[in-house]
Amino acid sequence: MSVLIEAFKRVSSYMHVRLKKHSVVQNFIHVPHKILRNGIGNYVYLRKGVCFEGSPEKVRIGDYTYINSAHIYDHVQIGKYCSIAHQVCIAPGEHYLDRLSTYPVKIRTLGQNWDNVFPEKQLTTIGNDVWIGNNVTILSGVSVGNGAVIAAGAVITKDVPSYAIVGGIPAKVLKYRFEPEVIEELEKLEWWDKDLEWIREHQKLFELSNNELKEEISSLIM
Repeated sequence: MSVLIEAFKRVSSYMHVRLKKHSVVQNFIHVPHKILRNGIGNYVYLRKGVCFEGSPEKVRIGDYTYINSAHIYDHVQIGKYCSIAHQVCIAPGEHYLDRLSTYPVKIRTLGQNWDNVFPEKQLTTIGNDVWIGNNVTILSGVSVGNGAVIAAGAVITKDVPSYAIVGGIPAKVLKYRFEPEVIEELEKLEWWDKDLEWIREHQKLFELSNNELKEEISSLIM
């Protein structure tokens, strides 16, 4: 009976997301209903292979973000308009390094509770308009700035500045997408918080690059 109740909750949550928020969740039966009902924004797209570990009620995913496949642990906040590729791991659990063993003896061997078994999870934040490539790992407690790009296979061990392109193990800044003054203006513009009417009205803005984009952004924030 409990299995049927849980399945009903998942289906109900899926319908809530699909009909009211216009989001799409493939293989929804494998996605915890708590993340479906409480944590997903509008027009979010989760493909097959997106798994949530730990406490899904402590995960937030912003509007229009899509995720192809990933393991997402708890205490994670993902912004709007993010593009997340395949086999991405965000905020995996950590083990104590200064104890007798890194192994969770208390739960795996002695069958006791989870108290004080692993280090306390830190908040991991991914900004808006972030592109994350295939096979990226983002460690717990890291902050990824708006507009950043994370190259395939990178391991993110420290904060990533806004509009930086990073890659490697551990990842380092390779370059920035724009000049500092343009980045500052983009942060002020916060286009990801604009309504659909604004985006429709300024859709040509998303086709510009280099000097044309710089001039247009400057005119918008004056």
